[in-house]
Amino acid sequence: MSEHVKRSFFSSILNPDSRTIGTLYLVLAIVAGVIGAIFSFVLRLALNGTGLAFLPVSFSSDPVLLSFMNTAHALILVFFMVMPALVGGFANWFIPLMIGTHNVAFPRANLLAFLLLPLTIVLGFMALLSIGDESRFKFLMLASVFVGSISFIISFVNFITTIITMRAPGLTLSRLPVFVWSVLVSSFLGLVSVPAMLAALTELIMSGSTTVGQLSMMVWFFSHPQIYVLLLPAFGIVSEILVTFCKRRLWMENVVIAAMIFIGAISLVLWMNDLFQFEKPEIMGHYFKVALPFVVLPTAFIILSWLVTLLKSRFEFETPMLWAMGFVFIVLMGQISALQLVATGNAANQWNQSAFVAHFHYILSLSAVFAIFAGWYYWLPKMTGYICRKSTMQVHFWSLFIGVNAIFLPQHLNQLSGGIIFNQNALGVCSSLGALLAAVSVAVFLFGLAETFIMKRKAQDNPWGEGALTLEWQLPSPPNKDVWEKVPVITK
Repeated sequence: MSEHVKRSFFSSILNPDSRTIGTLYLVLAIVAGVIGAIFSFVLRLALNGTGLAFLPVSFSSDPVLLSFMNTAHALILVFFMVMPALVGGFANWFIPLMIGTHNVAFPRANLLAFLLLPLTIVLGFMALLSIGDESRFKFLMLASVFVGSISFIISFVNFITTIITMRAPGLTLSRLPVFVWSVLVSSFLGLVSVPAMLAALTELIMSGSTTVGQLSMMVWFFSHPQIYVLLLPAFGIVSEILVTFCKRRLWMENVVIAAMIFIGAISLVLWMNDLFQFEKPEIMGHYFKVALPFVVLPTAFIILSWLVTLLKSRFEFETPMLWAMGFVFIVLMGQISALQLVATGNAANQWNQSAFVAHFHYILSLSAVFAIFAGWYYWLPKMTGYICRKSTMQVHFWSLFIGVNAIFLPQHLNQLSGGIIFNQNALGVCSSLGALLAAVSVAVFLFGLAETFIMKRKAQDNPWGEGALTLEWQLPSPPNKDVWEKVPVITK
């Protein structure tokens, strides 16, 4: 490789332009998503006890390896796929474009935030590889989360500053797109919750002693708000897609934004349920019943707004809309499963039961994944200038939608039937078949991605028509290096 090529490569990678950094986040999310999907597929087969003859090791005889796979698949998918895609990828790409500016407020800090992630990944995998050594595992895992927390804090500060101070003339807060609002609220939420995690990590690392209770408290103190740090941008993406293809504003849009703000605020209180779990487990069930509706109700209103918007319009069923509808279904299932847990009266004791596992996947990982793919197919023409084949996008959707519901719906059915461990019965086999179909969807996505860049079908600057009114659709596809020849002035 010539010196010139090397310089060109590194200068492009180290470019502090927000769109370049957003692309790097999305590439990381794709790689992590494929690896995490492989781990999930193997883990699903391992839990079912069948279909692992091709592996050189036995999961049933190696609980450490099973623990490694279980922990790794969660960390990879949440922290290195979902967060980079939603918080890093789409936000870096489209927040500046949507508010009429060229870049984020602190471009070099933005680049630093991304460059910290590879170090986070290395430390995390070193920790997972040392699961048998308790002290080494704890230190490396704490160090990994510490570095990742710094990266997220930098990003949150950057987005808040950019949205508040760099909007185009006339773009008041009341005129901001819902996606921009969702990123703003989630950034404030992350800026409150992540430093708390960072402070706890600093104390634990400096003290040199860490108990399981301390680790659990620290993780759940951080993770409750973090769920909504991920879900709120997902709500924003789906809202933008519905507005585009319904060709009308969201029903009661201002109330939807207020509901997002309320969800962010109440999530800072909900992490107390885990405090009760450790300190006063006898009142945990009562607290869970009282507190959970405060999140369920505003979320239900957001879903109601989407449904009313759909009913009041003659929407176009393009592929991004299909993914958005899949997201709505997944979120509804998550809400229903939450009510199921509350109705049982012992939600606090269900952490290891199948119904809670299914609920957690529906409400966090699956909903985020469907929002990511909705945003991917919606904004892919703008980011690349190319458009994916429609049939490939739809096969990808249906294989993943049917697959993931085949995995987790049986877990709810099994819980309702009174069973707790489902791995060896027919419902477990159904879940494994669903995992196989979900794995096929990953292959379809990769095929569609490669085919898009090989065939290079040119996309229009605005392929979605008159409903796409936000500022990014007024630019060429992909946008020019300088983005705006002159700063736009917003009048309505």
